[in-house]
Amino acid sequence: MQHFLTVGTSEIDPNKFQDIKDSTNISSIKPNGGLWLSEHFDEYLNYNSWVDYIVYNPYILFYKTKGNPFKQPCSIVKLKKDCNIFILDSKDKYYYLKENFPDNYERFSFEKISKIYNGFYINLSSLKKDKLDEISLFYSFNVNSLILFNAKEIEYYYSGFIDIEPFDFEFNQEIVNYEIHYDDKPKNIQSKIKCKNR
Repeated sequence: MQHFLTVGTSEIDPNKFQDIKDSTNISSIKPNGGLWLSEHFDEYLNYNSWVDYIVYNPYILFYKTKGNPFKQPCSIVKLKKDCNIFILDSKDKYYYLKENFPDNYERFSFEKISKIYNGFYINLSSLKKDKLDEISLFYSFNVNSLILFNAKEIEYYYSGFIDIEPFDFEFNQEIVNYEIHYDDKPKNIQSKIKCKNR
């Protein structure tokens, strides 16, 4: 895996990582906690699937946004090569999780998975192609997503911001332009990690 992008912060504080908590919503398996990221391809630096999603669903721009909604802080993250990520991309893997990490709703538990793995990547596109019967549980993820459980697995990150071309929210836009800007100098977070982090 290459770089990942998280929207909402340009400074990653590993000591503010929240423990993973399973969803109590019977219609969605989406957990709380961790650092949420989406793939960021080096060859397409000004494209990101999650940024695309939020600009075409502009109510998200105002959700927990302070200041200008058209300038969103972000960070581009590089994980360590040996980062232990569980990749969910098939029906077989879904049923494996249900059997080995069950929750209270006959699904699987992110809390239990986070005790063994450093992160969880859901390939929503592959699950749809594989015609997973329980695919509706994952609709709230919206795009292929990585939930990072452990801050120690970040090799470095770049601070940045997303500059979204202002538009009128009352009218549907066929094209919304944006640019992703980030610093040239990577930041290391290892020195900030306190002993309580595993």
